[in-house]
Amino acid sequence: MKIHSPSAPILGFNSWDCWGFDFNQERAVANINEFVRRLKPAGYEYFCMDAGWYYHDYYAERLKNPNFDRNKSMDDFGRLIPSEIKFPDGLQFLADLCHGNNIKFGLHVMRGIPRLAVERNCIIKGTRYHARDIANFDDDCAWDCQNIGVDMTKPGAQEYYDSVIEYFADNGVDFLKVDDMAEHPEEMEAVARAIAKVPRPIFYSLSPGDNVFRGNMTRIRKSADMLRITGDIWNRTSDLEKTFERWELWEDYASAECRLDLDMIPFGALHTYIPEDLPPDLIPAALQEKRLARLTLEEKRTFMNQRALAASPLLFGGDLVLSSDEDIALATCPEMLACNQDGITAKRIYGTAHVDVRQKFTDMEQRHGWIGIFNRKGCNYRFPLKISALKLPEKTDPRTLKDIWTGRPLEFLAADTLLFNFKAWESMLLRF
Repeated sequence: MKIHSPSAPILGFNSWDCWGFDFNQERAVANINEFVRRLKPAGYEYFCMDAGWYYHDYYAERLKNPNFDRNKSMDDFGRLIPSEIKFPDGLQFLADLCHGNNIKFGLHVMRGIPRLAVERNCIIKGTRYHARDIANFDDDCAWDCQNIGVDMTKPGAQEYYDSVIEYFADNGVDFLKVDDMAEHPEEMEAVARAIAKVPRPIFYSLSPGDNVFRGNMTRIRKSADMLRITGDIWNRTSDLEKTFERWELWEDYASAECRLDLDMIPFGALHTYIPEDLPPDLIPAALQEKRLARLTLEEKRTFMNQRALAASPLLFGGDLVLSSDEDIALATCPEMLACNQDGITAKRIYGTAHVDVRQKFTDMEQRHGWIGIFNRKGCNYRFPLKISALKLPEKTDPRTLKDIWTGRPLEFLAADTLLFNFKAWESMLLRF
């Protein structure tokens, strides 16, 4: 059913955090070039365009057009195709550009069939059935009404998903982020069956992860390569806490069959599509404004430490042309990537109200691995910690351990006790 499952978490870029629906060919080409220059040398491989590649309207125009959802490109078979306004040379042009640089090309798509296809009652390719024959009118997305669910008990339903995946494969797509899918196992499996039918390997990612039923994990592993286990993560300290909670909830479900995804890295230039002179009352509260990531350096390092220890896929979210070298360096730190790319998910081994310790071993003998020590108090915090809380192997000398970011060694309060003096949300990542 699955035809592509890499041995390590994937590394890549996604356009949502920086460009939203406003990504276009010019911006994609510029970001592909910067991807090759700034991320590929560190092992990053996947370049993904998120939602909106089929919309004609840009953000400023959508504010004036309440029916912008209808202003999209779609073929006669009810399949979304790229806007000729935003992508005049089509998807294959961008896929060829990626492949020519030895990187992979990805797209975002929503679960189901476009509402517009149902209104037009498009014929399903290769069948005598139409969009209304397979639409489940009681099953649309709770937060994005552009699509309607597909009733997989109806004739023509599998053929519709087959035709969609065939179109993507024919246009050089290597990665699919399918949104609103993780909680719909029948349609999830339909996409997996469609992927298995095309000759092109396609990496299959599920989103979002707010309410995924863990009891479905066996079905998910058989179908998908990657599962979001969080809602949208932004550059907020509240999302650091959300990540800790979701990571601990899902740590026992990690496997190489289906990577657990803690969402994108919202560093660098974000929401670059919002006009600088736009009145504040027209900007949705969740978007805030066009900006650079607002986390402190300590918070950014903790953000990366979480994803390194959790072996989460890493998808940089800031515009690669505009993002700073400092933010790129955080995402390409060799030691952080070494921790992430071993593919092993750390588990929580010690916790108090404000202190969190996570550990993973990288060998069967449990002699080597990684430890993260986190301040979750949300403010500066000085605290002692017994060395035994780290559960180090017997022959490991804690005096030799140093934080990968600063080179700072552990501080001793007593022979058996460590002392930490952390800033808000600060952490240390140690290799033993």
